Amino acid sequence: MSQTLPPPLFDPFAPGFTDDPYPQYAALRAAAPVYQHPLGFWLLTCYDDVCWLLRAGLSVEDRNIAASPLVELREQMFGEEAARPGGVSMLDRDPPDHTRLRRLVSRAFTPPRVAALEPAIRAIADHLLDELDEADPDATVDLVERYAYPLPFAVIAELLGIPQADRPRLHAWFGVLLTGWAGDPPAEAVRASEGIVAYLRDLVDAKRHSPAADLAASWLPPRPTCSPRRSCCLACSSSSSPAMTRRPA
Repeated sequence: MSQTLPPPLFDPFAPGFTDDPYPQYAALRAAAPVYQHPLGFWLLTCYDDVCWLLRAGLSVEDRNIAASPLVELREQMFGEEAARPGGVSMLDRDPPDHTRLRRLVSRAFTPPRVAALEPAIRAIADHLLDELDEADPDATVDLVERYAYPLPFAVIAELLGIPQADRPRLHAWFGVLLTGWAGDPPAEAVRASEGIVAYLRDLVDAKRHSPAADLAASWLPPRPTCSPRRSCCLACSSSSSPAMTRRPA
């Protein structure tokens, strides 16, 4: 007789979790403040435990993750490159590599550069608010769908210099990835991930050949002459690795 496993205490795909995750977090904190999920990862939900973890000097690199269903799921979703040493983004790298990459990127976020972005961000916010104002006054408006979600997407697209014509396609791809699923990633999610990665690679390559005035072009170094298999510089990382990374728990 087969044994039915109990549902996990943490299930981000449960109905209603996206709209209000806090009851599930509270229940998890009360039942198991240090919890190992069936997929193999751990969740810490108490403030003191999280502070200790952040100061413990643990690694964030994928090469230091023990084999688990979560690692297999990442490989299915993002390909074998997702498991390569150094991870798939700057956030997945330990010092001193993370420190070096962060120093390169920080050049684009100096106070004068950030201040110069304010007019464009205000224009995007005003445009979204104008669209809400034009809606039927008796209609119910979903602020997340109509404002909170498109605002950061539009700002990031502006920072990266993504053409307006390309934004709906990227928006649709990210929408597929943010929908969530249980079990193996569906084919449409894999296609969306591949589409995002391919587009961003082409974008980086185009900006190296024809630098623009946007934020991404301000810190992107020339095409590297080193081996693309080495993670020796930001240019290598940008041109040879997927742009996607793990979802937050």
